[in-house]
Amino acid sequence: MAYTLSMDASLKAKKENLKGIINHHFRDVLEQNGIHLEHKNENIDPTRTSQNMSMYFDQNKQTFLPCTDTNQILESLNTRLATVKKPLRADAVLCRNLILQLDPDYYKTATKKEQENSYFAMLGWATKTFGKQNMVGVSIHRDETHFHIHVMFTPVTSNGRLSQKDWFPNPASLREMHADFRTDMTNKGYNINMNKQPSRKHLSDSDFKTLKESEERINDINNKEQTLKQIANAVIQREQSVFANETTLEAERSKLKDMLGQSAQLLTDSRRIHETLIHQYEDYTKDDPISNARLNEKALKQRENKLNVELNNNLLPTQHNKQKQHSISL
Repeated sequence: MAYTLSMDASLKAKKENLKGIINHHFRDVLEQNGIHLEHKNENIDPTRTSQNMSMYFDQNKQTFLPCTDTNQILESLNTRLATVKKPLRADAVLCRNLILQLDPDYYKTATKKEQENSYFAMLGWATKTFGKQNMVGVSIHRDETHFHIHVMFTPVTSNGRLSQKDWFPNPASLREMHADFRTDMTNKGYNINMNKQPSRKHLSDSDFKTLKESEERINDINNKEQTLKQIANAVIQREQSVFANETTLEAERSKLKDMLGQSAQLLTDSRRIHETLIHQYEDYTKDDPISNARLNEKALKQRENKLNVELNNNLLPTQHNKQKQHSISL
């Protein structure tokens, strides 16, 4: 049976994300030191993280050693970067991360020793391809859906430049690198399918993060769409309710208009009846002796008052004349 073989070199480590990448790749080392981090990668089974195996590259001894502290990874990287002749740019790619994965079907029947041999076979190709001195660290992941290894290397050239483009100048060179990887593993005795393989389900950390963010955005859009549909239905129901209320109000308005018309007619009829009663009362009191007597008494009283006033007015000049004559006689 021919086995597939894949390589992913898309993840770039810069100063701002270097620590996070190290923490993700070497999570078994963190757990050994009592540090437990939450990972967004749903493929990770935390109960199996202790089965991972991590190593750092000792730049002095020029060999891989068991990693017991993630600072060993940083120390290896900084030691190699110290050989770079020019100052590092703020946005420089300090490390490239490789994900090397042999067909999951291989590990279904492989013994533990055969599994370890496959890891070191793939690591041997990476060391030969990118330079032994450029190795920084490697972590074998057994706590995810499919076994694979992460290799971190810093792209320092033999003449002291930090240049990832020397290894990844264009897509064609990357395809050649894939083909060389398959040939190398074939020469080591692995039955590798030499045809170009489709992308595997395993994603790089950056691609997986992008995928999860896309899924979250899609879910968020779907939730918002559902909410908008609910709001639209509520608006439609409200419009129907308002329309029904308007119909009821129009009927009530028509009924009220009729009632106002009837009230106006009743008021007109009441005024007419009131005027008729007044006329009838006047006609009745005209021939009523008692009422006439009262009217005559009132008229006589008014006449008496008028005569008294006239009498007083006639008396006043006489008295004045008497006073005048008396003053003359004195």
